[in-house]
Amino acid sequence: MTGATEMLWANQLVSSGLREFAINYDRLSDVWVNSPRPDWMLELLKSNCNRTHDYRFNVGLERYVDSLREMTACHYGEPSAYVEHYFTYRPGLTSIEDDVRSGRISILEGERRRSIWLSMVAHEATRYVFEDEVARFEFNRTAEKIMAELVGNEPIADDTYERDFKRDVLDKQANLLKAAISNPFTD
Repeated sequence: MTGATEMLWANQLVSSGLREFAINYDRLSDVWVNSPRPDWMLELLKSNCNRTHDYRFNVGLERYVDSLREMTACHYGEPSAYVEHYFTYRPGLTSIEDDVRSGRISILEGERRRSIWLSMVAHEATRYVFEDEVARFEFNRTAEKIMAELVGNEPIADDTYERDFKRDVLDKQANLLKAAISNPFTD
């Protein structure tokens, strides 16, 4: 299934935002390439893995989460245990690998569980980075307003700047995901 319309009909659980975006494209590969949002891309990847049992993108998901961790490093240096929580996937993978080695689950089931785990971590890390970046932006805007009031200037209220900032953060994350996982929908 390479058609966006086919995917939309086959998967009724696709979010409305992704559905509205994807309907503009004939092919899923075009949806992937043009997607401005990493959450939509993760949703597409998850749907594809569930449908095809193709889990070859697990390593790419690890790279994506690691790149998100690096994105936060400029703010924290070494992330605290609280921040690190959003990027930690290795203990879960170790547990799954132990289950495979012991024979409790098959290799395919191990890959499926690995995909589910990495997808969950990637979603949470994506959400965390976005919310953290927006919170920093809002804090800085508030600080600018307070400073402007203290010196007697009139602060500039421009909501388009905030929308552009949010789009830029999503775009950065989407580009990180595209760099970590080449287009999974190419023919």
